Amino acid sequence: MEKEMIMSLLTKKGTLSLSEVCHIIHCKESNLIVSLGQLINENKVRVLEQGGKFLVESKSLLTEIYY
Repeated sequence: MEKEMIMSLLTKKGTLSLSEVCHIIHCKESNLIVSLGQLINENKVRVLEQGGKFLVESKSLLTEIYY
């Protein structure tokens, strides 16, 4: 379920920090990391480092997610 929530959030909001994702979907960081690992393995998201923060963004287009 968290994977779907993460993908929906990234589709709506774009690139977010890991802490922002945790805060918005109300999950533990450890659970987020597991879900992100699965999404990375499925080639759906990428994690970037910028200014000492880790950011996550969707690699999928809106049409790929919903159609």
